[in-house]
Amino acid sequence: NEHTNQILGVICHGIEAPFISKNIPVASVEMPQLGLEPLLEIWTAGNHVSAARTGNIHWARTADFLFGCYRQPPQESLESGTYQAYREIFSLLQTENVPNLLRVWNYFAAINADEADGVERYKHFCIGRHDAFAQFERLQAEDIPAASAVGSQGGQFVLYFIAATRPGTAVENDRQVSA
Repeated sequence: NEHTNQILGVICHGIEAPFISKNIPVASVEMPQLGLEPLLEIWTAGNHVSAARTGNIHWARTADFLFGCYRQPPQESLESGTYQAYREIFSLLQTENVPNLLRVWNYFAAINADEADGVERYKHFCIGRHDAFAQFERLQAEDIPAASAVGSQGGQFVLYFIAATRPGTAVENDRQVSA
């Protein structure tokens, strides 16, 4: 339809969506949906969107926002895989001059399982992410995006993110314990 060129990205949980144009970034997360009707999450913009691929990232942007999807096959080390993923994101944001990473959604299998070294996979994820933030000098409070990490049923590391040319505003939820 006429609004296809205004789609930043699509998120699919537990379903395939082969009817979506190959130009649109799609994050397929291997998680079952709870409802009976299959749903897609569609991020749109009020103006024209251009899309491209850089490394493992399929992304789309407007003048002010960039939405990206990253998919990585299972690797021996979640730590190094996470480090690589965030390095690719930060490099892309530098190249595209979209400096403010606002929100990241991370999905990987067996999030609470221990690796062979006895350390939980989530902790290895955090180490890899921290190291990438440190390399790109993004350890100040204002540089840390809102984020989540959720265990998935698939073996691939999947993440998607939104970034902007302007900084976001941190908002506390008074119904939960502050991070």
